[in-house]
Amino acid sequence: MAQDSLPKGASISLSLTDGDPDGLREATIKGTIIRAHAFRFTEFKSVKSKIECPGVYVLLGTDERKAYIGESEQVAMKWSGKFRQYAK
Repeated sequence: MAQDSLPKGASISLSLTDGDPDGLREATIKGTIIRAHAFRFTEFKSVKSKIECPGVYVLLGTDERKAYIGESEQVAMKWSGKFRQYAK
């Protein structure tokens, strides 16, 4: 979505799903279908149903200066193959 198509003064809503700032977080831009999820790999099972859609993702390791950016038609399916131990 181009930046010009967002309404002026758009609000971003941030939700701490489990109440923990280091746990599962979900951000939405009101009035759009744009959503962002932030979580640790160990939380993959609980978030899997929310990311069964096309998307862009950023994977951060322990060294946050390095990141892997990817895209998939079904993010959860792609990750299930790569991170089997967390998908069960």
